[in-house]
Amino acid sequence: MNQLLLLDCTLRDGGYVNNWKFGRENIETIVHGLERTGIRMLELGFLRDEMFDPDSSNFSNIEEVNKLLNHKRDEIIYSVMLEAFNPYPLEKLSKYKDGGIDLIRVCIWKRCMKEHMEYCRAVAKKGYKITIQPSRVEQYNDDEFVDMLKRSNEIVPYAVY
Repeated sequence: MNQLLLLDCTLRDGGYVNNWKFGRENIETIVHGLERTGIRMLELGFLRDEMFDPDSSNFSNIEEVNKLLNHKRDEIIYSVMLEAFNPYPLEKLSKYKDGGIDLIRVCIWKRCMKEHMEYCRAVAKKGYKITIQPSRVEQYNDDEFVDMLKRSNEIVPYAVY
């Protein structure tokens, strides 16, 4: 039987309310509190090519994200999100290192499918687990959605949702 993995994205999706300005102490409190809940996937924020603010859950590199994982739990998959339509420069994306974040979620758009899938493939080559999140799925007809899934499967993602 497959295990159900619940993803918490408070620090990423919740940032739309406060412009990702949670405050460093609150970010750490949220992370450590969620780790104790039994959550199995914890998204720490966005990875973006912008100036880092320690009070924000937008990070400018993987090393800044990994600083939150000083008590990393093996049973939790830690992640960040990238937007393929606002791509984080691949040359700035560090290769996966044991003890750091495990997974990168990549949000893709239908109108840029080919380019976005190539971006996902390049992220996966860095050694991270990858999930592909097609945005605005209501825009896909059935054939387009199946095509997106076939393209995703070529990358062998951890998940598509």
